[in-house]
Amino acid sequence: MGSGMRPRQCTRMLAGLLVTALVMSMWIPLALGAETFTVDLTAQGFAFDKAVVTVPAGAATTLHFVNNDAGVPHNVAIYESAAAKTTIFQGTRITGKKAIDYTFTAPTTPGTYFFRCDVHPAMMTGQFVVVPAVSADVTAHGMAFDVGTITVPAGGFVRIHFTNQDDGVPHNIAIYDSAAAAKTFFQGQQIMGVQTVDYTFFAPAQPGTYFFRCDVHPASMNGAFVVVPAVVVDVTARQMAFDVSTITVPAAAYVTLHFTNSDSGIPHNVAVYDSSAAQTAFFQGAIITGPATVDYALFAPSQPGTYFFRCDVHPASMHGDFVATSP
Repeated sequence: MGSGMRPRQCTRMLAGLLVTALVMSMWIPLALGAETFTVDLTAQGFAFDKAVVTVPAGAATTLHFVNNDAGVPHNVAIYESAAAKTTIFQGTRITGKKAIDYTFTAPTTPGTYFFRCDVHPAMMTGQFVVVPAVSADVTAHGMAFDVGTITVPAGGFVRIHFTNQDDGVPHNIAIYDSAAAAKTFFQGQQIMGVQTVDYTFFAPAQPGTYFFRCDVHPASMNGAFVVVPAVVVDVTARQMAFDVSTITVPAAAYVTLHFTNSDSGIPHNVAVYDSSAAQTAFFQGAIITGPATVDYALFAPSQPGTYFFRCDVHPASMHGDFVATSP
């Protein structure tokens, strides 16, 4: 086993599953291609109109590109970094004035990537930001929500499938800075029961405890909207060993564990337990046969402490400490 690994903060993030402290609320990562997302980008005067393009992880993405520079060729290409050595997507060049819809799947690993015009790479560039994508079901029934706490990763793309089961009664979900509702982060449309609606929005970028409520019945239908740090760690299995002996993340953080199995023909995974006795599992990643990679989604334990990670296939030789630190 190798040295300890600390996460990269906010440049890469993840989706996963959480049981909240007050009321159980199930959050799952949006499956690859399950989310569709459209974004507009325009080239004019040899410049893009956006310096940052943000999309959900794994989303089937449509980038509506307009080239307003008459007689000038432009395109949009996405790379892993400004070095442009690894191509994620390379759009067809079009000569203005013209428009095109580029379609591609966003990277499944959240993080900050790079986009540019390949014809004018020195002056036409920007950041292509991929954020965690999470979804959940929330129900209103008997003039109450079925969850008291909603927890999401900072800056993540959130889809709430909201069901209003109160026949003839209007409800919605809205997110505010606090119970005073001085600042609105999201305000969902009101729906009359019995109906359902999908709300989509980006979570606040700053971790903290916010507030959600039904605007029609704010005194009785409300709860905590908790935004936790989002981090990423890379772990590799090679020659029947992990390349790290310690994984360190903030307690309760939303963790992307980007796992690479470099052992050809050999199955490995990463699982997190309470201790080396492995009696209580916090997370058990799918087993993959190398060479292969996968993005695991998990919330770190909420209590700071030293836990345990291992490969379930080779637990005696592939293991280490999973450390949750105080915020």
